[in-house]
Amino acid sequence: MQPTLDTVTSEFKEFEVKYLLDDRFDAESFFSTLRALGTPIEKHLDVTDTYFTFADRPDFIYRHRHDEEIQQLTVKTYGGDTRNRVEVNLALKNPASQKEAIYTFLRSFGEPREFGIFKRVDIFDFPDCEIVHYLARSGDKTARCVEFEAVGVNTWEEARAVIEHYAAATGFQGRERCEIALFDLLHGDR
Repeated sequence: MQPTLDTVTSEFKEFEVKYLLDDRFDAESFFSTLRALGTPIEKHLDVTDTYFTFADRPDFIYRHRHDEEIQQLTVKTYGGDTRNRVEVNLALKNPASQKEAIYTFLRSFGEPREFGIFKRVDIFDFPDCEIVHYLARSGDKTARCVEFEAVGVNTWEEARAVIEHYAAATGFQGRERCEIALFDLLHGDR
């Protein structure tokens, strides 16, 4: 029997809602609205994400993230409700990309498939919510999204209250959320 992550502590839970945007979205007005809500820590980064999947483990996805501030290896549960899933991040200290070492490490689990995504990311960190706007590209596909991720909460009910507060304050309340993982938006069928 393969292991699962059914009984994970809340520190490894990700509570997030994503909205897919069109090209008419006014990012600068959105940023101004966020700044008016308080004094978020603001960052603008170029991020390279490399995803790895295994045919015999479709319930997990692995990601190597590298930008000017962080490098990490992440495992996420894959499939099901994208608002509430397990995410475990392992920080990597070496500033040079460790993509090849990660690929070699993951090969100990089997032969991984690899898929890259480049993102221009605008991050606004509030004490209870991380709000991220990004334009993601892979090959000839693009996706522009806004994500609201509740932080410092233990349950989906607590997270929903935080996310709904920021969604209402920024004009997203009542909009249809995107239930498709970014990986699937840009990669399609694995």
